[in-house]
Amino acid sequence: MSRLEHLLILLPWLKKNPGVSVEDAARHFKLTEKQLVQDLMLLSVSGIGQYPGEQFDIAYVDGDIYVRDSLGIDRPVRFDSMEAACLLLGLESLELLPQAVSEFGLEDIQSVRDKITSVLTNIPRIGFVEGSKSPDPETLDKVEEALRSDKQLKILYWNNSRDDVTERKISPYSTRLDDGEVVLDAWCHQSDAWRSFRVERIREIEILDSPIPDVAQSFTPMPVAHVVVEVDEPNQHLLEVLTWSGEIERENGKLRVTAAVAQPQWLARKIITSGGRMKAVSPAEFVAQVHTHIKQALAVYE
Repeated sequence: MSRLEHLLILLPWLKKNPGVSVEDAARHFKLTEKQLVQDLMLLSVSGIGQYPGEQFDIAYVDGDIYVRDSLGIDRPVRFDSMEAACLLLGLESLELLPQAVSEFGLEDIQSVRDKITSVLTNIPRIGFVEGSKSPDPETLDKVEEALRSDKQLKILYWNNSRDDVTERKISPYSTRLDDGEVVLDAWCHQSDAWRSFRVERIREIEILDSPIPDVAQSFTPMPVAHVVVEVDEPNQHLLEVLTWSGEIERENGKLRVTAAVAQPQWLARKIITSGGRMKAVSPAEFVAQVHTHIKQALAVYE
């Protein structure tokens, strides 16, 4: 047992046994009196902070020990209703992924969920609403069935960058979570290349009788362009549609991120429609492309 574990056991025991002598406490924990006093001195300068009221209050009265304030450490840890709801939501998300179910086991996930719900009441229901990042359960079931049976899929897919719906014939490869969304990696036979499909954007889905043909053995994601984008701090919400890596850079009221974009023309349209609130900083080729689109748009009104 580590010293930390020992101290975490010692404090609640002292709280339950007010007035216990140093001699009796040392005997109970099989310590010398000197070792116990050292532990008590360490506890007396420990807590949740360094200011009065944030440290354990331990008093010695005629050689007897009293814990006047344990800061609640002697109470069992309990989740509040929102913490429990978030845990349940995370478990439900795990159940959506075939890989997670195969790794952890569906019964284990359900067991943890049942244990949480059995001891808590009044848990707020966090549901997925239309337009959220949750896929339709029936759609996800068909994706999983196709993966298990090695069958191709025919889907109607909404492309956010072009704002249109297209029919695709795909050979599913695997599913994964990307920023909270379930993504299906598959070989698209229309594009004759690997593509990633966000399952919640699949409008219709059909499992075909045709088996998955031989394609490249490893998934190769679409190439992406990296564009530095800048907005004023009050317009930070405009960055929510982007996928970026690293931290947001802040300087003189400006925010900069490096966005990863599979289709640069989509980001160019976002920048143009922002009305000057979002701008591209680099690379120079992309900035020139945005300026060309703007000039073409302005020419229509001349």
